[in-house]
Amino acid sequence: MISTRKYTFLVIIQVLLVVGVLGGGGYFAYNKFINKEKKEEIKEEEVVVPDIQELNEDIIVVDINENIVHEGYEVSIRTPRLSNEKGSTINEKIKNDIEEYYQEKDHSIDYEYYLNGDIVSLVINIKDKDNNETFFTYNFDINNYELLDNRNLLKIKDIKEEDVHGLLINIYDSHLKDSLEEGKTDIDRTTISYKKTIDKDNCSIDLPMYLDQDNHLNVIFDEYKDEIITKYIYNLNAKKVVER
Repeated sequence: MISTRKYTFLVIIQVLLVVGVLGGGGYFAYNKFINKEKKEEIKEEEVVVPDIQELNEDIIVVDINENIVHEGYEVSIRTPRLSNEKGSTINEKIKNDIEEYYQEKDHSIDYEYYLNGDIVSLVINIKDKDNNETFFTYNFDINNYELLDNRNLLKIKDIKEEDVHGLLINIYDSHLKDSLEEGKTDIDRTTISYKKTIDKDNCSIDLPMYLDQDNHLNVIFDEYKDEIITKYIYNLNAKKVVER
């Protein structure tokens, strides 16, 4: 026979076990189902979906969107045209600039554009089958559709003309240092490639320029290496090479 005290003690133990199991199970069920839903709701609220930048057809439309196969490789042709009749002069310039590449049918033609305040920057990128690139840039005021030259852009970004050469060299040197072979710390400035790259003709303010999505002034820059020219985009405001 079990004494009353022992019986009471066993009942208490059993009650505690039941509460523990139910409590643990309840917590498990809460954590697995209810709390999980709350976590998922919180997670969903924290996800920020960026706005999709759609083509503003009030400014630019795709005049030609054509894919052709030329000598075994695919060529994509997308040429931009300004929608407003005020842009007819710019459209004519674009047509004349890229006509030879379009007529040959062996170059891919693509474009992108950026709007900063009242200034539109249109960049046309042309590639051949060896990925050699040619760029054309057009910067214009959307109010009157007048083209802005590079001197205008430099003034807008408060960059002095006489500083452009030095800025380009500094970015080029920084780029070279980042690409030095392991163990090397100094740039060889005696090579023909280096001298060609930093030559004033190659670092002139007449290089293709445009304002990017951050309203930074970018320059299409030629780097020489063993007589091979590679096109890079230099960000004059951030003083760095733009990764593509």
